[in-house]
Amino acid sequence: MTLHIHQLQDREWLAEQCAKRTSADIAAELGCDRRTIFYALDRYGLQPYKRPCQFCGESFGGGLAYHERHCIYNPTVWAATLALLDDGTGRIRMAKRYMEHAANTGAARSDYLVDVLGTWDNVAYTFGLKPFIPRKRIDSEHADIFTDEDIAYMRECERVAAYSGYREGLNVLKVIDSPRETVFVLR
Repeated sequence: MTLHIHQLQDREWLAEQCAKRTSADIAAELGCDRRTIFYALDRYGLQPYKRPCQFCGESFGGGLAYHERHCIYNPTVWAATLALLDDGTGRIRMAKRYMEHAANTGAARSDYLVDVLGTWDNVAYTFGLKPFIPRKRIDSEHADIFTDEDIAYMRECERVAAYSGYREGLNVLKVIDSPRETVFVLR
């Protein structure tokens, strides 16, 4: 491929332009395709312009608008995510429970949170929540007071606990059920 646009044959001009403008802007000015700009940049060993996210500061050559809409440091995403992460007691929800409610809410995906922050506990600390502490086991003497859904949830907690490295669990001594809430008395 040869460069027929004389500005693209001037390395200094191109370096100056790509330091402050996107390849799409340069292509629009010159009346060519962005691929032509990328070819010229590659030919001279130049990097395309990267704009930083206004929320986290990470630089993007493309996809910045998408990233900013989903960045966990975007105040709108942060608020929606925190509202879903908090189980109402200042403790983080189990990741599975969070995922069940996060779709189409503006909250960040759980896998994205873990990719950015490392672990589910780090997600809790970043959002100012206490980490999720699952029960280690279901005592047979208390098993009859739980619904099938409760038992499935606790078994999932046990699986998460084994995976996450939790070693100590809490035993349920008593369950107080009222119309507004269910209280577990723990030991």
